[in-house]
Amino acid sequence: MPKQLSKWMNSIAKSVEDHFHQTCWRPPADVYTNKDGVLIKLDLPGMSFEEIDISISEDQVTVSGCRHDHLVESGLTHQQLEICYSSFTRVIDLVEPVEPESASYEMEHGMLIVRLQKISRSDGGKHD
Repeated sequence: MPKQLSKWMNSIAKSVEDHFHQTCWRPPADVYTNKDGVLIKLDLPGMSFEEIDISISEDQVTVSGCRHDHLVESGLTHQQLEICYSSFTRVIDLVEPVEPESASYEMEHGMLIVRLQKISRSDGGKHD
């Protein structure tokens, strides 16, 4: 194979590998609303609350972190690897504005639960 073609193929393979590692894990999320607030659940198995960063604005919730393999043992050779251990960022756009300071969080059985209160509008929710 010509050297330039080989170099080009290696470049493509590296790009695909880099992209895969950047987007390897996208934790699933459920978003619920009612008249008063928003409930967000993210499935984050194997993670503790200390490994997660949460940022909230009136119209968006961003959750990021990095899941690590805490059970690595020396001398092991992998046979099959399906669990993704990498960093992630989930940005969840909200349909209605929330009060960021109202946020409460809990981790239960590998599930991050975020509760937010909607902004109460004195004008009955009408916008100009």
